[in-house]
Amino acid sequence: MSVATILSVNTLTAVCSSGVEGELDRVLLNGAQVRISGLPTEAAEDAVRDAADALRKPPMPVITANGYAEKQDCAVWGVGSCGADRFSLRLRTGRFFTRLEQDAAARVCVIAEPLACALFGRADVCGAPIQVSIGDISEPFRIVGVYTSGYAAQMMHNVQPVYLPYTVLRQGDVGITETTFWLAAQDGLRDAAVRLMDRLGEHCLITDYTAQRERIRRAFDLVADVLTMISFLSLIVASFNLLVVTRIRVNGQIREIGLKRSIGASDRDLLWEYVFEASGIALIGAGIGVTINAALCMCLCLLKYEAPFSWPLAVCVTACAELLSVLFCLVPARWAAKLPPAQSLRRDV
Repeated sequence: MSVATILSVNTLTAVCSSGVEGELDRVLLNGAQVRISGLPTEAAEDAVRDAADALRKPPMPVITANGYAEKQDCAVWGVGSCGADRFSLRLRTGRFFTRLEQDAAARVCVIAEPLACALFGRADVCGAPIQVSIGDISEPFRIVGVYTSGYAAQMMHNVQPVYLPYTVLRQGDVGITETTFWLAAQDGLRDAAVRLMDRLGEHCLITDYTAQRERIRRAFDLVADVLTMISFLSLIVASFNLLVVTRIRVNGQIREIGLKRSIGASDRDLLWEYVFEASGIALIGAGIGVTINAALCMCLCLLKYEAPFSWPLAVCVTACAELLSVLFCLVPARWAAKLPPAQSLRRDV
């Protein structure tokens, strides 16, 4: 069972680690946020792109403004076509706008389910027109999607904004309140942030979430390491139990050992007999543990979790179990091998 415990702890920590990584992505702890105020959107974009020209993943602008949707007060966010992934939007119906619609500054939008219910009395409103007013822009937009939640947006601003292509907000005076850029976690991110601070100074506020993510990951890894160490301690305890069982068996076979010695069994023969017996018990136990862990991985996979079975770890843990079983059974086995035949035969068990 100790082998099953070690392998199961490794599997469960891997599943939890994957879940933690996904949750960190969901709350946008996967890059840096650059907030620029007091500059036109075009100037802010040029500065960010110049500073991040070496980055493999380009920055995504987020232009925020206040507006109205059919006379309902709302926040309006101009984002890129990858905004659904960046803000962890869960679409109830429809879709997010595409890259072609973004480049063409198409009049399409994605709205929150509460806003859809307030305006139309239902949530399934894909394809319906909606009048959106932002500054001097007041035009009909077509709803292409309705989202139920966007955890990151709620966490940062406690709002459920109307999402438009950011290219729309570049046209005309829309009363932009802030321009934000998201830089995905990647090599060279810190250098780009330093260049941007040098260029924009007080107009720029950069929040690096990668350091916070790394601290959370280290804390989780520490917990996983502690659990693994406790599991290995259980393997040592199981090996000690095997030592006790072997000693009890030796005490119960004193006369049998004497008979074997009297007909020619050597010390080595008796030693290897108990060593092989303990090794076989450990191997059977390890096999049962590996089978239990494989069944656990299959169950987790059926539940849509990523739980790959680790053959290298299974082989390593089995080898450790075998080694510990041999080392711990050597003491009673050597004691049995050194018993004088005459003393063994005279002893009453």
